[in-house]
Amino acid sequence: MSGARALRGLRAAPVAALTLLAGSLAAAGATFTVPAERHAAAAAPYVAPGADPGGDGTAGQPFATIGQARRPAHQLSADADVVVYLAGGTYRLSKPLTFGSGDGGQNGHTITYRAASGQQPVVTGARLVVDWQVNTLDVELPQLQGLLGISGGHGSPATGLGFAGIRFTGTSWLGPIGSDGYADQQSGAHITGAHAMPANWLSTCKSGCTQFEATRNHWVQMPAAVQVSAATGITFSGDTFSELTPL
Repeated sequence: MSGARALRGLRAAPVAALTLLAGSLAAAGATFTVPAERHAAAAAPYVAPGADPGGDGTAGQPFATIGQARRPAHQLSADADVVVYLAGGTYRLSKPLTFGSGDGGQNGHTITYRAASGQQPVVTGARLVVDWQVNTLDVELPQLQGLLGISGGHGSPATGLGFAGIRFTGTSWLGPIGSDGYADQQSGAHITGAHAMPANWLSTCKSGCTQFEATRNHWVQMPAAVQVSAATGITFSGDTFSELTPL
């Protein structure tokens, strides 16, 4: 596609909006089996989908969301490594999980968000479409562009965070949905805002196109489902990434 055509505000082709998943992703019961070896963790906050929102993060009264465990885990990491155990089931997000420089491990310690033994936590940006199945398969409709964002500052990067045994799923690129168009240089970016098409572009843009190049400050990167920037010591182990657009 030429730069001039990009200025016409071509819209993104529709992406697949429906994800078919075998079986239901309904939340499992909040039961935990803690491994005998605890990696010298100071404490282990627990999280389970569908738990009482007023839980205190213990195995008997787990937090209901991953976000609730973020601050307690950071505080506990001042003295030792921390493992946050996630019960099996579906964690449906209304907005992406975000971690900054004040959310990771302290004093060289780490915080790992880990699947409870023998269980499969699923973090999804999709919602279940009710009263509709396709060949006994549930239908999930992606609602978010991103699931997980980890970003500190260049002077204070996010650090000491791990994610283990988690399935990340259910995102879709939702833009551009207006007059925004594509940049044509295979950068994964798109042009935001309305920009006039060069007059007689076949001749004026034959050797470079000043009017097109002037739009570069309005380029926006296509979001990823999982994004890490200005960070160090971030690990993913045994995780699954599926039904993500884009990845």
